[in-house]
Amino acid sequence: MLPPSMQNSTGNILNKIIQSGLQIIDVRSPSEYKKGHIPGSINIPLLNDAERVLVGTCYKTVGKEAATDLGFKLVGKKFHLMISKVRKINPTNAPFYVYCWRGGMRSSIFQWVMKTSGFEAEKISGGYKEYRNEVLLSFENPFKMVSITGKTGCGKTRMLVHIQKLGVGVVDLEKIANHRGSAFGGIGKNAQPSQEMFENNLSLALLQNKDLPYFFVENESRRIGKLKLPDPFYFQLIEAKVICIETPIQFRRKNILNEYGKFDNKLLEDATRNLIKRLGIERTNQAIDALNNNNKALWLDILLEYYDKSYLFGFEKNNQIINKNLYFDKITKKGAIQIIEIANELINA
Repeated sequence: MLPPSMQNSTGNILNKIIQSGLQIIDVRSPSEYKKGHIPGSINIPLLNDAERVLVGTCYKTVGKEAATDLGFKLVGKKFHLMISKVRKINPTNAPFYVYCWRGGMRSSIFQWVMKTSGFEAEKISGGYKEYRNEVLLSFENPFKMVSITGKTGCGKTRMLVHIQKLGVGVVDLEKIANHRGSAFGGIGKNAQPSQEMFENNLSLALLQNKDLPYFFVENESRRIGKLKLPDPFYFQLIEAKVICIETPIQFRRKNILNEYGKFDNKLLEDATRNLIKRLGIERTNQAIDALNNNNKALWLDILLEYYDKSYLFGFEKNNQIINKNLYFDKITKKGAIQIIEIANELINA
């Protein structure tokens, strides 16, 4: 039997899915799914990309009836495969959600096939289109955040890991974006998600933390790699309470060299060249020469000169205020506890 949160599934789609804990099946084409989907959903397409184009063309040139007939002709021979896939991922015959673009023909067909085969499938009214509307609106909700900032290499990300292990909410923007946030942030990582999928995953992370007194984020610029933070969220981020981590320059240099020094010089050189407009031709060439001479210490010194100035400029540009500066010799659980205590004071002030 479907739980109450699943019946007549309209409004706040993602919240209902989280509450139900049920599987979600996306029956759109592979390219639609790749561009963006409800987080955690599994793609079992009714039509592949080429077939979807055929049906769409038929609809435009011949009409709805002909397109519907063609769709059934293409999909009908796949019914047994769909049933087999669902049985594989759902061996206990648990109820599940199904959606397409608007919650129309494709999800209705899939729902009928599943129910005929003994499954309890509930179609998401409004489909992915309605869900995307909810995602975009979700960034306008008020968020209670505490932003952790600090110069490059100070250990912000590691501190957030300690904080999260202590059971306090953290929304890891760089993890969601699959990028460390600098010109070198994509080295050693797989491709970033699409902008649409980034927004979907960010919306989910925010929803999962919305009932907490506050959550921590790392202070970020408007862009993380190729991805852009949604404006309503970004404007709240730069207005959030800010705790700044300060660590010794030797600590920072060691952190950065440990993280990036292991990569091939060609990758580092290409990323360095991307900074030519900011570093200038002379300093860029000096940094690349240092890499070619395997002098990564000098290469890093040149980059840090730029990144430290850029860090300060970013705060001035956004008129951000640092509410508390904390100095640490190293990043530890003890430091995370201290940050949480200060965050509680800032939020409750």
